[in-house]
Amino acid sequence: MAKSRNDLSKGFHELMHAQAKTPTRTPQRSAPTPASPVRSGPRRQRFAQSEVGASDQLKQQYRVMQKGFIILENLCEAKKVQVRSLKEELQNKTAEYESTTSTLLDKLDEGGKAIKDLSEILEEKVRQVEHLSAELDVTRKMIQGTETVAVAEGKSMVGACTELLTCIFCSRLLVVPFSLDCRHAGCFNCVLDGFNNNGTSCPKCNAFCGNPPQYDVSLENFLSLVCSRTGTQHLTAGSSSIDPKTFEKLYGQRNTMTMLQAAGPQLQPLLSIAPQDQTRAQPQTLDFIKQVGPTSVAAGIQGSDLINTPMDL
Repeated sequence: MAKSRNDLSKGFHELMHAQAKTPTRTPQRSAPTPASPVRSGPRRQRFAQSEVGASDQLKQQYRVMQKGFIILENLCEAKKVQVRSLKEELQNKTAEYESTTSTLLDKLDEGGKAIKDLSEILEEKVRQVEHLSAELDVTRKMIQGTETVAVAEGKSMVGACTELLTCIFCSRLLVVPFSLDCRHAGCFNCVLDGFNNNGTSCPKCNAFCGNPPQYDVSLENFLSLVCSRTGTQHLTAGSSSIDPKTFEKLYGQRNTMTMLQAAGPQLQPLLSIAPQDQTRAQPQTLDFIKQVGPTSVAAGIQGSDLINTPMDL
């Protein structure tokens, strides 16, 4: 708009400049009076010529002004066209701005909804994390309790295994384990020495061991497994000269001697037989047992003092 005003001002100044170039001279003539009537002749001609000159000047001024008005009209039309173009451009820009603004507002609404959704999701995740944290605390406490129980059970198992693999005589790791009637175990040599010195009773529970100690294969295998895991070396029955049937033989001999001593005076002649002749006397011993009866012999063995006496092996 400022540019159009400048153009109009410029055109108006050009028009005024063109008028300024054309001199306007109005002849000085006095109006006819009764004292000086208009007369024919040269004076009238000059008056007529002056009127003609004035009319030409007016016509020229009119033409100049008409041109100026035409120029102004053209300028006005051009400015109107320019204004219409600017209006259309402004309308287009306004529509584009409104469209862009509407698009931005829609995007802002979508962004706000997305932020709201994300906030809800975040709150849900926070609640889940809090729930998981609480579950984790409970699980941690359960694990700690389980670990405590496991450690206690492990210690108990270690204690049980230690007790199981420890000799009841020497309190060391078993070497060729033999189990007694009471299920306690000891090393072969320890059991042998203990029975020789203290009789056939368990030194731990004082239970009478009427049967010969048995070589415990399962305990030997378990002991081998534990020693292989811990890198401990130990002596096994297979790697020694120990006969697992030793106690059975010794118990057989002891029981035979006990029965013979319990038989009393009737077997005194057999007890006095030389060792080389005892094999031939065994049939007589068997006949005596048949006559007396196994029950009487067993009763004699139970009442004998030889039950808890050391074994002379």
